Amino acid sequence: MHPCRAREPTLTPPPTAFLHPPLQGTAQPLRKTALCVMNRVRRILGGAELAVAIALVVGFLGSWRLQLESGTIGLFHDWSIAPAGSQNAAYAQQLFDGWYRWILGEPVFFPTEYPVRFAFGAAGAIGLGGDVVSHAFVFLVPAAAFFFAWQFARQLTGSQPGAIAAGLFYAFNPVMLNKMVSGQATYVVGYCALPLVLYAYRRAIQARSFLGAAAFFGATVALAGVQLQLGLVAAFLSILGCIIPCRQSGFRKRLAVLLTGFAVAAIVHLPTLVGASGGAIGYENRSQFSNNTTYLAMNSVAISDSVRLMGYLTRYATLAVQQSAWIWNAAMLVILLAVVVGIVTSSAAFRIFAVVALTLVFALVAGTKSPFGPAILWLFTHVRYMAVFRELYHLMAVPALVYACAIAFFVRFAQRLRARILIYSITSICLVLVCAPMLSGDASGWMRAFPLEQAYGDALSQQESGPNRVLWLPMDQPLSFKGYGAGVDPMAVIARGSLWDYSLNWPLTAVDADLHDGGDLKTALRALSVGDVVERQGMQSELARFTVDGLDAQPFLSRKVPLRLPLKQRYKESAAYSVDSAIPFVSSPSEVALVPQRLSLCAPAIVSGYAPIAFSDSRPADQPYVVVYDPDDIPQEALEFSRAANPLPTSGIDAREGFAPVSVWWWYRREYADVPSVSIAFGRQAVTVHPRRALRHATAIVAWIATANGGRLRISAPRRAAVIDTNGSGEWASRAIPLGSVTQNAAISVTSLDADSDVAVRSFAIVDAGEYARMRGRWEATMHAARTRILVRKNTRATFVRSGSSRNLGYLENGVRYRVDVSGVHGELHVSNSGGYPLARIASNQVVFTGEGDMARLTSIRAVAQWRLYRITEVPLAWPKPASRGHSRLAMWNWAYTPDWRTSIPARSFPSAIGTTIFEFSQPTDALQITFAKTPLFRIAYIVGCTVLILALLAGALVQKDPTDELSKADS
Repeated sequence: MHPCRAREPTLTPPPTAFLHPPLQGTAQPLRKTALCVMNRVRRILGGAELAVAIALVVGFLGSWRLQLESGTIGLFHDWSIAPAGSQNAAYAQQLFDGWYRWILGEPVFFPTEYPVRFAFGAAGAIGLGGDVVSHAFVFLVPAAAFFFAWQFARQLTGSQPGAIAAGLFYAFNPVMLNKMVSGQATYVVGYCALPLVLYAYRRAIQARSFLGAAAFFGATVALAGVQLQLGLVAAFLSILGCIIPCRQSGFRKRLAVLLTGFAVAAIVHLPTLVGASGGAIGYENRSQFSNNTTYLAMNSVAISDSVRLMGYLTRYATLAVQQSAWIWNAAMLVILLAVVVGIVTSSAAFRIFAVVALTLVFALVAGTKSPFGPAILWLFTHVRYMAVFRELYHLMAVPALVYACAIAFFVRFAQRLRARILIYSITSICLVLVCAPMLSGDASGWMRAFPLEQAYGDALSQQESGPNRVLWLPMDQPLSFKGYGAGVDPMAVIARGSLWDYSLNWPLTAVDADLHDGGDLKTALRALSVGDVVERQGMQSELARFTVDGLDAQPFLSRKVPLRLPLKQRYKESAAYSVDSAIPFVSSPSEVALVPQRLSLCAPAIVSGYAPIAFSDSRPADQPYVVVYDPDDIPQEALEFSRAANPLPTSGIDAREGFAPVSVWWWYRREYADVPSVSIAFGRQAVTVHPRRALRHATAIVAWIATANGGRLRISAPRRAAVIDTNGSGEWASRAIPLGSVTQNAAISVTSLDADSDVAVRSFAIVDAGEYARMRGRWEATMHAARTRILVRKNTRATFVRSGSSRNLGYLENGVRYRVDVSGVHGELHVSNSGGYPLARIASNQVVFTGEGDMARLTSIRAVAQWRLYRITEVPLAWPKPASRGHSRLAMWNWAYTPDWRTSIPARSFPSAIGTTIFEFSQPTDALQITFAKTPLFRIAYIVGCTVLILALLAGALVQKDPTDELSKADS
């Protein structure tokens, strides 16, 4: 016997060896080859190679129908991947500089999304358009969600089938569908990264290379943090995982990993710290509606919906399954049973983690529908940064992840059962049914691609650069293209700057009212530095579908008034118009004008060579100034000058149910769109105001807009009451009303009295009578010190149109203002259109109203003897020439005001009445350079953040020990 053979152990064949006799001779290499192949297949089936392959299939299944369509995916909800690569690059550049160039400009406050936007911008810089980027995005998102959920679930359970089931559920559940359809790119990226955060944390607490693994964990937290809410959620889940005892790692090490990771994430998000420094506009001020109670109630999710991962405000997933809702609900019930079993049979640590996370999330997401509703409402009302979570459904990523992991535990548990084949079959069928809406390849028809670059690429290429802004029409978002879609304007981001806002606010509302209702559009555009207007065929506004009262909004939005601007160039599916003599971004006004904050007065002041400043703002010292004042509005002007004016509190967003903010109803009347703040009520509504201190001689200063359908307003105090009639033709008015003695927090009610009228209150303040007298004295002294006082009076011409005795007034031309005189009026009359919409209320005075295009008629209880209809033409306000023309020490920078602007010559800065910037120099200057102070800080922060993010991700690849087996065994 060969000596080497003597040392081989003697193998006893198993009892079944006779069924498989050992291979002899040349068959031995074949046996070894077969074993090697089987081992390799086993490793592939149990390793990452299979997961990557399935992830690619998942990406295809989630987007296969969209991959067959050409164009840019989007134009729905918040989708904002621009069709042109240059636009995505411009977005990244503006983010890098720290200054957005839409609206009148806006500082970058919370650039948490920059890793995503820089990736889109890099693709655009190398020539990849929005079609390629958007198609790649919808493929990669479900693929990444599957792979990272698989990775975390396999780390938890050690079960490959369970991890695959978990990944499929996480990639295709209703939360993913709702957010993908919404186009919230940063959310779905953060959603994909959420399981990676927990995987990296568990890996770090067992890794040999502590620093590298902790840095990788921090990088994953930063990736989840591209959506601020999910970044905070990831941090909370990591803290929860640190608190829960773990036998494999001590608390000190877990805490060290946690703090190191958070430090890395903070460095990656250093740009956000730069943006938020120095008084940023916080999330608490950026909610869609100004009423927190109403917004919270709208976003609250019933527990019956949240446990099924449904309940999103827009109901995309709910509508996707409505035709077979009972089948989907039955399948989801089976999945929920599997989730419960999975949690019960999981490790003790995961049970604690799941129960705590689900309890907190479901309680918070329920909002006002929760038993803890009053406490939650108090949190959102009094805790400033709770508004970060104002869209409560954002938190549903946590239940989606917990459910996915619980499914993996359930599959592992079922492996021990005799009926596992039956259980696997039923669970698989139900899992497919629950995921079916996403398997359509276009999110059940919600998503599609649009050939936007083909339609408007020629206009975009010509409008990319220019000395001033561009305005894209229509400007009322959301927009549709040839009858499809309802989303963000795809042309909004452009290098030269666009007069665009996600939700129109003043002064853009005033521009839009001029477009639809007639007005001095050219003067407004010149004052806002708009040089080109591009009207796009095929684009339509869908705003009426998303307003509180779409029936009334649609006539306004569908109304078209001729632009009356010179045609510049025609494109394939659009036309460009030029605005002559637009004010450049840097201009030299000759004099200061104190003006009321309405664009119809600010814009003429700017084009006449004045720097308009609101009554409530500081003005340059030692500068001559003029005052534009309204004798009917002196009480309110005095209050504004002393910075004591307050808006009337609102009780909701529906003016038919209470007083509502103008941000929701600006389109209702032309006068509403011209001002930044108004509280509006239709019919009989009431709101209560409480003075903050006791006053012996209280005076209420009430300011309103007298509209064509204005009703009566009653102010009631404990001892006195007064009634104001707000009927008129667009005038501003205010009145000081003595209330007598009032106690602190006394109830003072403001009530609109007329059922068929509307009331627009600009301001309501309660002050002491002596204090008001001093305010008025200071304002009158300021007016007397002015070089010139310009009286605001409506100078109009009335042209007779027709007369009659029937109730029918006939057709009223869109955008034209009319007046009707009625003889023999006793009581009140109304002018309404054929749909019954009130146009004007006629009482003792004759009012001016705007034509609606429908057959107008008079409505009254008593017969009408005779009426005469007049067309009203307004005569523009005459502005005198500025006194210091030619040697001004002022400069107007037509970008939004911020104290972070720096000039090449020392200067003081002031906000203008339209929100732009005014500089005052010690002496006249010609050469002027203006820069944004935070731009160098932003650029350094981005470079540091990107570098740390890349290095931390690479460090994760160098971690030597992967503790998957140890942790999964310990958890078992």
